[in-house]
Amino acid sequence: MTGSIEIALKAISTDAARSKETNAFSARLHVDGRFIALIENDGQGGADRVIGPGASGTLRHAMDAYDAAAARVATEMPPLALDDGTSLPMTLELLCATLVERHAILKHMRAEMRRKILFFPDGLPPAGARAPLRAHRLETPTGLRSGMDRILEKLPGAYFINGLEDDQIVTAYKRIS
Repeated sequence: MTGSIEIALKAISTDAARSKETNAFSARLHVDGRFIALIENDGQGGADRVIGPGASGTLRHAMDAYDAAAARVATEMPPLALDDGTSLPMTLELLCATLVERHAILKHMRAEMRRKILFFPDGLPPAGARAPLRAHRLETPTGLRSGMDRILEKLPGAYFINGLEDDQIVTAYKRIS
């Protein structure tokens, strides 16, 4: 959270098959800790839609709460910094898209890390650079440390994704070529 408004998406469900222009998703939108609306995007490039009431119990209240949150995000949150050094004005829809993308990245990477050791052979690429990500199959669920040690014997500069915090995993994912 940056600024005084707190936005969270919970119970996020994504649909990669429907995602064309944007991520297709549905989620529960929470503002300042309160569940205000069910929202979705059909993944075809259109806007997010309020599809169900939040804690208020009526769709009209949910739509009004969404509009109020959108106005607050536009005035209270800083622009979104992009990898190329530019930025975009923050909107509720952009914020939701960013949260859904983060959720999808973490879900994918966690699934991969259950079966594999993921690493960049020559360290984490610098910001703006891309590099191939390599994977080494985990021989046993408890064999992470020994597998990492074997990789480090051959590639002492390896940067491992397994075991990183969520923000670091997302940063590393964005540097995969």
